Amino acid sequence: MFRQIFLICNQSHRIRINQQLLITIPKRFLSTENHVLIVLHGAGDQSNDSMVSLSFENCIKSMQVNLSEVTNPITSEQRKQTKIWIEPVEWHSKLRESWDFNDILEKVTLPSIQAIRDFTNGHLLDCALYLTDVHRKRVVSEVIQSLNDIRKKYSSNDGIPLKISVFGHSLGGIIAWDVVSDLSSLTECEIENLFIIGSPVGMMLAIRQNNITRPQNVKHIFNVFHPLDPLAYRMEPLFSPSNSSKPPVLIKRGDKEIKNMGDELREKVNQYIDLLDVTKLSTFQRFFSSSSSSTSSSSSSS
Repeated sequence: MFRQIFLICNQSHRIRINQQLLITIPKRFLSTENHVLIVLHGAGDQSNDSMVSLSFENCIKSMQVNLSEVTNPITSEQRKQTKIWIEPVEWHSKLRESWDFNDILEKVTLPSIQAIRDFTNGHLLDCALYLTDVHRKRVVSEVIQSLNDIRKKYSSNDGIPLKISVFGHSLGGIIAWDVVSDLSSLTECEIENLFIIGSPVGMMLAIRQNNITRPQNVKHIFNVFHPLDPLAYRMEPLFSPSNSSKPPVLIKRGDKEIKNMGDELREKVNQYIDLLDVTKLSTFQRFFSSSSSSTSSSSSSS
């Protein structure tokens, strides 16, 4: 994804990597300045061993590889002038630590459809918590502290300016928006780029209604989403109603357009439906058998 984001920035320096891919390196990335990209993950435990391939750590490594592939064609002299770091900020554990609600939650969670209930408790609960004022303030405060620590870590004494960008995926996009909005009162903390990826920021702003303003301390805002992503929303019509009639810009993936991913998704969904057709009878039998047993035991206990 980071590769595509580079391609939609200001065009200035074009380099051919291979026969299919002609990339554009933004001029500001070739000047004498350093950049740090702060990445906020989406909802859920990012250290889940059952999802190792999709863990936050592995996603960051993938972004670093993509960044390396994009910047490798830059000459050694240009690379000396510009350094780009990617810093992950994990906020899920901070939301759940020092909190005894997990024990209560376990007691009230039904034992059926365990995988779905685990997902609900592990992911959707983060969203519900963030909607409460006390937990939102706690997460935003923690992320701002991490941002300040990262800024101090990479600030240079040799006069080279440091540009800060924030990248938020899904719920992390909402958190990123709230963080930069809270920082807008601090004139010394400017954000070069805000990348919102597959996030319902637009919906959240529409719900809040009373404060739909663009953060003044952010130079560039990119709202990137897959057209079939059910959690993604547009946000630009909230700031300029005329944008409602303008379609989103389609990002190309090498020699393919991103919309072709929809064909892959539909194929996977159809495969899953075929699998359900084969197993649905036995699944329903097990479900109703389990439900009958639960009802009987509940009735007898009363």
